[in-house]
Amino acid sequence: MFPIRALALSLVLAPAPVLAADHVTSPMILEDFGIFCPRESSGQREAPGTERGFIELIEGEVHPDFFGNIVPGTLDISFGIRFMLEPGQGERVVDVVTSHPPMGPTGATEERYDSIVNDFSASISLFTFDDPYEVVLGEWSFAVELDGVEVLRKTFVVVPPDDTLVSPALCRGPSLMM
Repeated sequence: MFPIRALALSLVLAPAPVLAADHVTSPMILEDFGIFCPRESSGQREAPGTERGFIELIEGEVHPDFFGNIVPGTLDISFGIRFMLEPGQGERVVDVVTSHPPMGPTGATEERYDSIVNDFSASISLFTFDDPYEVVLGEWSFAVELDGVEVLRKTFVVVPPDDTLVSPALCRGPSLMM
Protein backbone atom coordinates (compact mmCIF):
# COMPACT_ATOMS: atom_id res chain seq x y z
CA MET A 1 0.00 0.00 0.00
CA PHE A 2 2.83 2.41 0.76
CA PRO A 3 4.28 2.47 -2.79
CA ILE A 4 0.83 3.34 -4.17
CA ARG A 5 0.43 6.19 -1.68
CA ALA A 6 3.92 7.48 -2.47
CA LEU A 7 3.14 7.38 -6.19
CA ALA A 8 -0.20 9.10 -5.59
CA LEU A 9 1.48 11.80 -3.52
CA SER A 10 4.19 12.40 -6.12
CA LEU A 11 1.62 12.68 -8.92
CA VAL A 12 -0.63 14.99 -6.90
CA LEU A 13 2.29 17.24 -6.03
CA ALA A 14 3.69 17.33 -9.58
CA PRO A 15 3.55 20.73 -11.26
CA ALA A 16 0.14 21.36 -12.76
CA PRO A 17 -0.19 22.34 -16.39
CA VAL A 18 -0.40 26.09 -16.84
CA LEU A 19 -3.04 27.01 -19.38
CA ALA A 20 -2.63 30.08 -21.59
CA ALA A 21 -5.49 32.06 -20.06
CA ASP A 22 -4.04 32.06 -16.53
CA HIS A 23 -2.79 35.39 -15.21
CA VAL A 24 -2.63 37.66 -12.18
CA THR A 25 -1.97 41.39 -12.30
CA SER A 26 -1.53 44.15 -9.76
CA PRO A 27 -3.09 44.81 -7.28
CA MET A 28 -4.23 41.17 -6.90
CA ILE A 29 -2.21 38.28 -5.44
CA LEU A 30 -3.00 34.62 -6.12
CA GLU A 31 -2.19 33.03 -2.75
CA ASP A 32 -2.97 29.43 -3.65
CA PHE A 33 -5.17 27.15 -5.73
CA GLY A 34 -6.09 23.50 -5.81
CA ILE A 35 -8.52 20.82 -4.76
CA PHE A 36 -10.28 20.89 -1.40
CA CYS A 37 -11.84 18.17 0.72
CA PRO A 38 -15.44 18.76 1.85
CA ARG A 39 -15.94 21.62 4.31
CA GLU A 40 -18.92 22.43 6.49
CA SER A 41 -20.82 25.49 5.39
CA SER A 42 -21.26 28.22 7.99
CA GLY A 43 -24.22 29.68 6.12
CA GLN A 44 -25.36 31.03 2.79
CA ARG A 45 -25.40 34.40 1.07
CA GLU A 46 -27.70 35.44 -1.72
CA ALA A 47 -25.93 35.51 -5.09
CA PRO A 48 -28.45 36.04 -7.90
CA GLY A 49 -25.77 35.71 -10.61
CA THR A 50 -25.18 32.05 -9.74
CA GLU A 51 -27.01 28.95 -10.95
CA ARG A 52 -28.42 28.23 -7.47
CA GLY A 53 -28.99 31.85 -6.48
CA PHE A 54 -26.73 31.64 -3.41
CA ILE A 55 -23.18 30.83 -2.35
CA GLU A 56 -22.11 28.75 0.63
CA LEU A 57 -19.96 30.52 3.23
CA ILE A 58 -16.97 28.85 4.89
CA GLU A 59 -15.40 30.25 8.05
CA GLY A 60 -11.75 30.14 8.98
CA GLU A 61 -8.57 29.96 6.99
CA VAL A 62 -8.99 27.33 4.30
CA HIS A 63 -6.11 25.92 2.24
CA PRO A 64 -6.12 23.37 -0.60
CA ASP A 65 -5.78 19.75 0.41
CA PHE A 66 -4.23 18.88 -2.98
CA PHE A 67 -2.18 21.14 -5.24
CA GLY A 68 -3.06 21.19 -8.92
CA ASN A 69 -5.62 22.16 -11.48
CA ILE A 70 -6.68 18.72 -12.71
CA VAL A 71 -9.94 18.00 -10.85
CA PRO A 72 -11.78 14.68 -10.60
CA GLY A 73 -15.35 14.98 -11.84
CA THR A 74 -16.99 13.45 -8.79
CA LEU A 75 -19.34 14.49 -6.03
CA ASP A 76 -17.95 15.88 -2.75
CA ILE A 77 -14.88 17.52 -4.25
CA SER A 78 -14.24 21.27 -4.27
CA PHE A 79 -11.70 23.26 -6.21
CA GLY A 80 -10.77 26.90 -6.40
CA ILE A 81 -8.51 29.79 -5.50
CA ARG A 82 -7.23 31.82 -2.53
CA PHE A 83 -6.51 35.46 -3.32
CA MET A 84 -5.96 38.85 -1.73
CA LEU A 85 -4.95 42.42 -2.51
CA GLU A 86 -1.36 43.65 -2.40
CA PRO A 87 -0.29 45.47 0.80
CA GLY A 88 -1.57 49.03 1.05
CA GLN A 89 -4.72 48.40 -1.00
CA GLY A 90 -7.11 48.21 1.96
CA GLU A 91 -10.51 46.70 1.28
CA ARG A 92 -12.31 46.59 -2.08
CA VAL A 93 -15.34 44.98 -3.67
CA VAL A 94 -14.57 42.59 -6.53
CA ASP A 95 -16.63 40.38 -8.83
CA VAL A 96 -15.80 36.68 -8.73
CA VAL A 97 -16.65 34.91 -11.98
CA THR A 98 -16.70 31.14 -12.44
CA SER A 99 -16.88 29.98 -16.06
CA HIS A 100 -17.65 26.37 -16.95
CA PRO A 101 -19.19 24.11 -19.61
CA PRO A 102 -23.02 24.29 -19.87
CA MET A 103 -24.67 23.11 -16.65
CA GLY A 104 -28.11 22.85 -15.11
CA PRO A 105 -31.54 23.26 -16.64
CA THR A 106 -30.66 26.57 -18.33
CA GLY A 107 -27.26 25.48 -19.61
CA ALA A 108 -25.53 28.20 -17.55
CA THR A 109 -21.86 28.76 -18.43
CA GLU A 110 -21.01 31.55 -15.99
CA GLU A 111 -21.68 32.34 -12.36
CA ARG A 112 -20.94 35.74 -10.86
CA TYR A 113 -21.10 37.28 -7.40
CA ASP A 114 -19.51 40.18 -5.58
CA SER A 115 -17.11 39.75 -2.68
CA ILE A 116 -15.10 41.95 -0.35
CA VAL A 117 -11.36 41.37 -0.60
CA ASN A 118 -8.59 43.01 1.45
CA ASP A 119 -4.84 43.21 1.89
CA PHE A 120 -4.55 41.43 5.26
CA SER A 121 -6.25 38.05 4.79
CA ALA A 122 -6.92 35.78 1.84
CA SER A 123 -10.37 35.33 0.37
CA ILE A 124 -11.44 32.04 -1.14
CA SER A 125 -13.63 31.07 -4.05
CA LEU A 126 -14.53 27.39 -4.38
CA PHE A 127 -16.89 25.34 -6.47
CA THR A 128 -18.15 22.13 -4.88
CA PHE A 129 -19.76 19.30 -6.81
CA ASP A 130 -22.82 18.85 -4.59
CA ASP A 131 -25.25 17.49 -7.21
CA PRO A 132 -24.72 15.17 -10.19
CA TYR A 133 -25.81 17.79 -12.74
CA GLU A 134 -22.92 20.06 -11.61
CA VAL A 135 -20.27 17.50 -12.53
CA VAL A 136 -19.43 18.62 -16.06
CA LEU A 137 -16.11 17.71 -17.60
CA GLY A 138 -13.94 20.25 -19.35
CA GLU A 139 -12.32 23.60 -18.72
CA TRP A 140 -13.44 25.70 -15.74
CA SER A 141 -11.97 29.01 -14.62
CA PHE A 142 -12.14 31.37 -11.68
CA ALA A 143 -11.64 35.05 -12.42
CA VAL A 144 -11.57 38.14 -10.22
CA GLU A 145 -12.60 41.50 -11.65
CA LEU A 146 -11.73 44.79 -9.95
CA ASP A 147 -13.49 47.91 -11.24
CA GLY A 148 -14.59 45.93 -14.32
CA VAL A 149 -11.04 44.77 -15.17
CA GLU A 150 -10.02 41.12 -14.87
CA VAL A 151 -6.99 41.01 -12.54
CA LEU A 152 -6.82 37.26 -11.92
CA ARG A 153 -7.76 34.11 -13.82
CA LYS A 154 -6.95 30.51 -12.88
CA THR A 155 -8.05 27.64 -15.09
CA PHE A 156 -8.88 24.09 -14.01
CA VAL A 157 -9.71 21.00 -16.04
CA VAL A 158 -12.38 18.62 -14.72
CA VAL A 159 -11.69 15.07 -15.88
CA PRO A 160 -13.28 11.63 -15.36
CA PRO A 161 -12.55 10.43 -11.81
CA ASP A 162 -10.34 7.58 -13.05
CA ASP A 163 -8.04 10.05 -14.85
CA THR A 164 -6.60 11.47 -11.60
CA LEU A 165 -5.48 9.98 -8.30
CA VAL A 166 -7.29 12.62 -6.23
CA SER A 167 -10.60 11.38 -4.86
CA PRO A 168 -12.98 12.02 -1.96
CA ALA A 169 -11.66 8.77 -0.41
CA LEU A 170 -8.31 10.49 0.21
CA CYS A 171 -10.14 13.10 2.28
CA ARG A 172 -11.14 10.46 4.82
CA GLY A 173 -7.57 9.39 5.60
CA PRO A 174 -4.69 11.22 7.26
CA SER A 175 -3.65 14.52 5.70
CA LEU A 176 -1.13 14.25 2.85
CA MET A 177 -0.29 17.96 2.96
CA MET A 178 1.38 19.39 6.05
